[in-house]
Amino acid sequence: MRPPKRQRCTTSDASGRPAAALQTVSAYDLKVPSNFDIATAVCSYGFFMLEPNHWTPDSKTFARHLQLSHTAPPAAVSIQADPGKQGHLRLSFKPAVDEQDLQKAIRQVTRMLCLSEQDNQAVTAFQKMHPEAAACKAGRLFRSPTIWEDLVKSITLCNCGWTRTISMNAALCKQVGKGAFPSPLEIIAAGEAGLAACGVGYRAKTILKLAQQVEDGALQELETDADSMSNDDVMQHIKKLSGMGPFTATNVLACMGRYDVIPCDSETLRHLKATRGSSFTSKATLQQDAAKAYAKYHPYQFLAYWFELQQGYEALFGPFTELARESYGNFTSSSIRKGNPSTASS
Repeated sequence: MRPPKRQRCTTSDASGRPAAALQTVSAYDLKVPSNFDIATAVCSYGFFMLEPNHWTPDSKTFARHLQLSHTAPPAAVSIQADPGKQGHLRLSFKPAVDEQDLQKAIRQVTRMLCLSEQDNQAVTAFQKMHPEAAACKAGRLFRSPTIWEDLVKSITLCNCGWTRTISMNAALCKQVGKGAFPSPLEIIAAGEAGLAACGVGYRAKTILKLAQQVEDGALQELETDADSMSNDDVMQHIKKLSGMGPFTATNVLACMGRYDVIPCDSETLRHLKATRGSSFTSKATLQQDAAKAYAKYHPYQFLAYWFELQQGYEALFGPFTELARESYGNFTSSSIRKGNPSTASS
């Protein structure tokens, strides 16, 4: 990759590094592949609707705060297609970041938007299997900048409706993370009472224990060695973490780019019955039936399932890329059941 365009300025160093040598970056151009579309990539999974993520349809801009340092405040980043440089994203930072934090930010953005070399290979392979997905540049699954955030968000998906998931994440960011997604240390400092005040209910103990595990190094192997691990090994690591049952663990696995196991819940059951017939599956056989329904897309079964499920949602509510933020709470089980979208194409 050729050297990116950067806008630089100098500033004093708040982290102990020599101020005289410090240069900061307020903007960075990140090269993206030809099968990438920012709106499609951001609005590809429900996590994009959860704080601190913000998608603005009119300007096609994604914005949020990133935790780049244990000592400095979170940096605000906004991302949009670079109008002056085709095939690039423009990352804008406020305040400007130094070179060390810039590299951290690039890694986090790369993870969120599935832009690593391994991600790009998976997207290309999936699109060859799925022409309909290729036509709209789909095949990326939006995720958080860190595994930690995906773990907590997955916990907030369980045993509640989507509006509750939205409110829990909003409260965690506002009350604990001060606008950003809270770090494990901030969760620990908040304690069980502080988490309970965010409306997370029984999840307070679970999330607090998870934060303590992460601070004790429980994610270290997953963050550094996951690429060399089998799915079974990765799952063994995930399942040791607080709050990781069958659905949450499999959802986190998908957020790590392992798409051959489908996280199954009540929506999976509803969708398969609606699209393949009421006798196609049952609660007792759901996991096996979901695997059978999308087997031809191995090892990208979840991408095929989610593409189909999202098509159904969009038939009811409109394209995710165009949704106003205030409409995110409309994704209730009752409204979906009433619409009963059927878009099976497998």
